[in-house]
Amino acid sequence: MGRSKVLFLIRYACLLLVVFTFVSVPSISRADLVNLGGAEVAPNIAEFHINDDGVRVVLEVFIGDLPRFLDLVPADWIPESRRPSRSDRERLNDFAQNGLVIRTDDGEALQVAALTIERRLRIDRAAPDAGQIDPLSGRTLPAPPDDQRVLYAELFYAFDNDRPGTLTFSPPLLQDGMSALSLGMIAYQGALPLTAFRFLSAPVTLTLDWDDPWNSRFDNPNLVRHHRNSRMVFLYAEPYEIRQEALVRVRDAAELVGLEASTTRLEAEEAQALAEAAVDEIAARSRLTIEGQLATPDFDRGAFLRIGMRGLEFLGPGETVDVDAHILGLIWSAPVDGLPMQAQIEWDWFDETVPEVAAYSIDAAGPFLSPLTQDDPVLLWKNHFKVDPHPDVAAIRIDDDGLPSVLVYVLAGIGLCGAGLAVFGFVRSQTIGRMPTYAGFVLAVTGLTGAAFAINQGANRIPDLAPDELGALSEDLLNNVYRAFAFRTEAQVYDRLALTLHGDALEQVYLAQREALRIDRAGGAVARVTELDVREVTLQPAEPGGLRLQTDWTVTGRVGHWGHAHSRTNAYLADLVVAPVDGSWKILDFDVLREDRLQ
Repeated sequence: MGRSKVLFLIRYACLLLVVFTFVSVPSISRADLVNLGGAEVAPNIAEFHINDDGVRVVLEVFIGDLPRFLDLVPADWIPESRRPSRSDRERLNDFAQNGLVIRTDDGEALQVAALTIERRLRIDRAAPDAGQIDPLSGRTLPAPPDDQRVLYAELFYAFDNDRPGTLTFSPPLLQDGMSALSLGMIAYQGALPLTAFRFLSAPVTLTLDWDDPWNSRFDNPNLVRHHRNSRMVFLYAEPYEIRQEALVRVRDAAELVGLEASTTRLEAEEAQALAEAAVDEIAARSRLTIEGQLATPDFDRGAFLRIGMRGLEFLGPGETVDVDAHILGLIWSAPVDGLPMQAQIEWDWFDETVPEVAAYSIDAAGPFLSPLTQDDPVLLWKNHFKVDPHPDVAAIRIDDDGLPSVLVYVLAGIGLCGAGLAVFGFVRSQTIGRMPTYAGFVLAVTGLTGAAFAINQGANRIPDLAPDELGALSEDLLNNVYRAFAFRTEAQVYDRLALTLHGDALEQVYLAQREALRIDRAGGAVARVTELDVREVTLQPAEPGGLRLQTDWTVTGRVGHWGHAHSRTNAYLADLVVAPVDGSWKILDFDVLREDRLQ
């Protein structure tokens, strides 16, 4: 039962380390951004979608704020005794002038048409931690109203003739010019978000760039999207690899490789060809140096991404790529032994539209921003750690209480004395006979053989461990397994695992880890365990030659790429069979009883 289950445990461990939630949700990776503003869970929500012929608005009106949007409510929804005398069309005209108003350059309010008006429950936009206490700020994170009922409306504000140069958006206002209610808004031009979710608390003006939506801007500096740079470069310093990453808007990448897109959208094959061509072109413009030596990193993976509500999101397989809105992410990796002292990227891709490139060096201490320009194009990372922040894998030696060592010394002494007597007897055999030689030989063989046996028994002796010592032992062994997975080459992983696993378990673990990397690295990212906590260890009935420990632990992993970090925590309950092997504790067997995702 036991060793055949090691493969089962390691598949769980690899999923935690390699993909976490990327496998379960392959088309979306959620960036762990904590939103303390709460506009996306405001009682009322307006999504503005700006197209060539007008603005489509998706509006959700909280049931408690319906009086402010009464002109949107169909007349036949209102009791006859309170039904307004004006027609629905007249009321919509008033709404376009005094409700949710969109004005063009000349100050004229656009007329509105109602495409859909329905009773619905609000769209769930809340983050998983909404309503909880933020551990950093101590504040309660915003949450949506308990009453989920809304009036759902799809409205269309048509442009009269030409596309306007500016649009001014205004919520229902009080006499002081401020919003009469809490209204969260987000704006898109085509597929490109121009803002993250923010509150529309007063009129704001958007200057439109119809040739390149990336350059459209609101006059309020708070109305910006999460990802504003069209080109970014990252240098990740890890203990066993230096990672070079780039984020480039698809339009820029297409211009770089000379791809003339017939439309603003690329089908899967055309997008793949663009990505393949961009790898070499961008690599040539971002030279990596490690310890003063020019490196040739291996291309690891690439992906097309969109700017989502909480960060960058992966496009799903086969999705068309929007040249203006989507981003190409590329990753190169160079394996290293330990944490180097220095690494740098020299970036050589600037032009009139992008004279400055946002660049980050990232290590265990955090990200450091270093904007790059034509005059200062080098992103430099230096190792300032006095203590290695990433401990290596080390054999866990068995504490010796001293008794086996004394016995070894005694037996070895007897053996050496016997050997000396045998030599003395052999030299003086003609005068004292052969008996001392025989006796010395017997003592030498007995003493030295006994010493060797005592050494072996001492190395494999199971000491008595207190409950807290059992917990510390389990934590050390599990940490070793997870740290071994952090190495990048197969030889490195195998050698580190051999310090903690023994026999068939070592081979099974090694093969399972290699297979998981082969499958998952193609579309995911490798996570690094940042915290392991053994919550409880219970000694089970005696196991021949070892200890069976029922261990309950949690492990938190963190994966970072393109400047975003994602953390996941899993909990495990398993029986671990551990035993002394050549003076060190080794894992002989795993039997997973339960696995739960906590975060």
